[in-house]
Amino acid sequence: MLEYQRDIPLSSTDEALEVTKQHVRDHLASLADADDDPTTHAKDVRVWTAAHPDNPGLLRVEGSLEAEAVAPYLEPGHDHLEGVDLELLAQFPAAMGLSDHG
Repeated sequence: MLEYQRDIPLSSTDEALEVTKQHVRDHLASLADADDDPTTHAKDVRVWTAAHPDNPGLLRVEGSLEAEAVAPYLEPGHDHLEGVDLELLAQFPAAMGLSDHG
């Protein structure tokens, strides 16, 4: 079972709520697809809202999917920098786990 949640301000617009629900659906669906495709399992994702347990000013958007995570970037030993141009990467030291201070 995959589960995911996002918090948004209780005062959020209906549009912001729908965008957040879609984000939760896409995130869970992509985790369950070997090609990281958020559409493959989207219809199987259950999304709902609930009161935030600790902050009354927030609304929690929750989702679940009866599936296992199979996205390649979740596999042990996956190199998230594989195929990235090293010159480009050198411009962003934080992406390599380095501080901006050397």
